[in-house]
Amino acid sequence: QKLDIIVTITSSMNVQFVLNELNEYCNSVDVAFVQKSIRCIGQLALRIPSAAPRCVDILVELVSRKADYSIEEAIIVVCDILRKYPGKFESVLNSVCSHLDQIKAPRAKVAGIWILGEYCHLIDNVDVILDPFLDSFHDEQPLVQLQILTTVVKVYISKSDKVQDQLQFILNEATKDTNVPDVKNRALLYWRLLSNDINLAKGIIDFDKTTIMHSGIHFDPKVLEELIQNMG
Repeated sequence: QKLDIIVTITSSMNVQFVLNELNEYCNSVDVAFVQKSIRCIGQLALRIPSAAPRCVDILVELVSRKADYSIEEAIIVVCDILRKYPGKFESVLNSVCSHLDQIKAPRAKVAGIWILGEYCHLIDNVDVILDPFLDSFHDEQPLVQLQILTTVVKVYISKSDKVQDQLQFILNEATKDTNVPDVKNRALLYWRLLSNDINLAKGIIDFDKTTIMHSGIHFDPKVLEELIQNMG
């Protein structure tokens, strides 16, 4: 609750002090508290554009740490920042891609795989990075399977010569009767789209994303005032 309040009352005047504190919180032994602190750093990056570069620096540092839970949460947050500031922070891609083999949580996998598809034109060895996810396709949760499928199709549209075999493999695997209907149906849809008109497929699958907005908690002014008075 304290973290929610801190984020709500942060302004451009005090954001650097708040980021210093949140950065310190990321060293806590409490996993849930660290994850929440990382999410708060992401919310500040979305709310206060002038603080975004510092937030990204902190997140890149977190991605390079050994703690899996820090890496996973940081990668999830980076997705939102990349959407909020298109073309500004693509320098984080190398750091993210070099640590994708450490992520285990489904939400983090989805975020990392989404980054691979969305920025495949900037990632030279994207096909190599994708290979381990294809190998474990049947062991993944449906949410992750859907993202793997979409990402491979995006990469094919951008670099058809690199992932031709990977595309055929994933479409064959995803359309097997043993798969959940959502995955199977999306694979069939992509298959038909790509078979008929690749330009039409590109317009449907690879499009400009809506800029993401700050999604933090908003308090009633009176409630916020009362909370601040009792915050110590």
